[in-house]
Amino acid sequence: MDKQVQNKKIDLRSDTMSEPSADMLPDLASLDYGVDVFGENEQVNLLQNYAADLFGKPAALLFPTGVMANLAALIVHTPKGQEAIVGKSSHIFAHEGGNASVLGGIPLKPVDDEGGIFDLNELAEAISDGAFFSTKTGLICLENTHNDKAGIAHKPDALQPIYQLAQQNNIPVHLDGARLLNACAKYDIAANSFANCADSIMICLNKGVGAPMGALLIGETDFIEQAKGIRKLLGGSLNQPSVMAHMALKGLQNYQAKLSVDNANAAKLVELLSPYAQFDVKPTEQGTNIVYIFLRNPAKPATEYIPEFEKYGVHLLANQIAYRAVFHSGVSAEDVEQIAQAFVEIFAVEHQGQQFVSTKEQG
Repeated sequence: MDKQVQNKKIDLRSDTMSEPSADMLPDLASLDYGVDVFGENEQVNLLQNYAADLFGKPAALLFPTGVMANLAALIVHTPKGQEAIVGKSSHIFAHEGGNASVLGGIPLKPVDDEGGIFDLNELAEAISDGAFFSTKTGLICLENTHNDKAGIAHKPDALQPIYQLAQQNNIPVHLDGARLLNACAKYDIAANSFANCADSIMICLNKGVGAPMGALLIGETDFIEQAKGIRKLLGGSLNQPSVMAHMALKGLQNYQAKLSVDNANAAKLVELLSPYAQFDVKPTEQGTNIVYIFLRNPAKPATEYIPEFEKYGVHLLANQIAYRAVFHSGVSAEDVEQIAQAFVEIFAVEHQGQQFVSTKEQG
């Protein structure tokens, strides 16, 4: 492959790089442009009602971003002076700017979430009843799929014991499900299978679903009514988001087929790179659309190879020892071959490794 003539940009930095498909694009003249603050936007109402039914909850609320929706959930659920238990590597704890503490006055208690889920005994030990001047636990937060654990997905039966423990202690549970639909696609299960895993669920609309922006917070009617007030407080009320809501609804209605392709492309990259000793590729069996490629004994930090990947048209995020590749509708099965070839050829100089053989050549 001639690295200098790769014209197509394969952007794996995030699935927020996905774009609306042709069937999601609206006839602008046919849309209703009522004001959502008054509950009068037809597209928003259709989207919220569809999402509530999809997840088996009474109500849903549109937010500009997933981070804002998560924050609203934490504020509504957690009484003043109480804490929220979060995963040590969760998005809420590690990647949302400490907003729950800064803006919500909510202290976060991190608990180990190795494998993308809490150990039930460790979680039980972390729950505080507020005795002896300790901070009472007011909320437990889950994440599925798990971003920092390479998109690992858990089935509802793995989350339900956590929810049962929370109920025994009268503690609500919020599920950060930014990519929960990828888990549904992976295991071919209905979204409402997770209804009995959490009191509230957040899903992103601008990742695999393909809308240009937005997130939904889903839960009980009273909870959603309170979340409306917090959304306003945070500056997140939207007046006429008709175009975005239309595209999000179309994306939600067809998510299963689209996200199954994304998951399959990620699994193919794992398959192509796993035979090479210089790569530690994660995850495997429980993976969805995120792949982490760890380098074994690299000569220099992984970040320093980024310009080499860009010569192949491949754009990745990296830290000192690993790359993150996130698959979405803008990445094809043919692109996966190019991505794998870039990895093998870039590191062939450092490692006297095997020659890359594409699946087409294998027959």
